[in-house]
Amino acid sequence: MSLDTDVLIIGAGMSGIGLAIQMTKKYENIQYEIYEKTDNTGGTWWANSYPGCGCDVASHFCSYSFALNPDWTRKFSLQPEIASYFQSVAEEYNIPSHISFHSVFQKSEWDERSAMWVIPILDQKTRTTYQRRTRILVSVVGALSVPKSCEVPGADTFKGPLFHSAKWDHTFDYAGKEVVVLGTLISSSTSPTTKPSPRAMAAAPHSLFSSLAPSPRRQKIIQFSRQSHWLAERPDPIYSPLERWIFRHVPLAMRIYRAKAYYDTESDFAGFNTKTGGAIRKGLEKE
Repeated sequence: MSLDTDVLIIGAGMSGIGLAIQMTKKYENIQYEIYEKTDNTGGTWWANSYPGCGCDVASHFCSYSFALNPDWTRKFSLQPEIASYFQSVAEEYNIPSHISFHSVFQKSEWDERSAMWVIPILDQKTRTTYQRRTRILVSVVGALSVPKSCEVPGADTFKGPLFHSAKWDHTFDYAGKEVVVLGTLISSSTSPTTKPSPRAMAAAPHSLFSSLAPSPRRQKIIQFSRQSHWLAERPDPIYSPLERWIFRHVPLAMRIYRAKAYYDTESDFAGFNTKTGGAIRKGLEKE
């Protein structure tokens, strides 16, 4: 068996892009290929485009340390800006030239004789399957890449539109309908459904819920959750032109700001420890 590439990467999201860039920096002549099932880079930030889709981690922290972005418009950016960032970084390092889009990883088999991975790839355009062989196989498939189907009893007989937020139907018009939101995760699984008359059903995160908040266009919005959740305030300031100028031109300003975001995020995360995080949770309650 002949070798097709040194490294084969599954997925062109933020991890796949970052891995490819770091490999080429460290190993100048390394050969690699990336296989991506969608039509663009960006992973979950390209796949998800529901109303209000954004990140609950500060943008200056949720970005590459080697590609800081002084032009973030706000502390917690929305999906279009995040997707654009990852796509622009990929373009800067010529990553798309190594990507096969509309290509689905099927399985992997280790061939002892040749000491290579044998990977069948499905071309979604031609519906044909071909094989690639590599020494190193890396999966960077995101946990949110496969939407969870709606398992609510009666969903299979529901007459109105029914869709997951990760597959948001932008032709859906909810004017004059009641919308039901199923789920309360911040930016993951959701599924909206709608009935043509006064009722509609949906499953979605808080960001989607707030974006679909009642207005003259909607009669009502209801959200269902398995259990109550603790919510902390998330101030989301817009960066002024002066702040962005400072990030771009003042040495270390953006690095220090990013380090502060890192520290704040890690400090809050420690509050999830049920044994040692009590003081942090108490502090969040006061907020």
